[in-house]
Amino acid sequence: MPRFLTGDELGNIKSVSYDPNALPEHKLSLKTLHDGTSNGRTRGVQKLAISGTLLASAHADGSLCLASLTSEDDLEQRHTWKETRFKTDQSFVGLASAQK
Repeated sequence: MPRFLTGDELGNIKSVSYDPNALPEHKLSLKTLHDGTSNGRTRGVQKLAISGTLLASAHADGSLCLASLTSEDDLEQRHTWKETRFKTDQSFVGLASAQK
């Protein structure tokens, strides 16, 4: 079943799954993997990159997060750090994730 990951300006990370064989009302499934609404727009998701089960995310406050996507379709935070040279009016240009 195809799955897409998306981030929004409120800091949420969501999984959208599509099952073409399901009944019409169940073809799409939306699940919030990370609820970022408590931080508001200050930690909006700017970039996402995935490699295997690792998901990297870049946020509007200059922070970067690395998480694992579990078999239960949840995110398990592994590491977070902040780019100290990042200013509030800047945004990340790109983000890539690769396993060694």
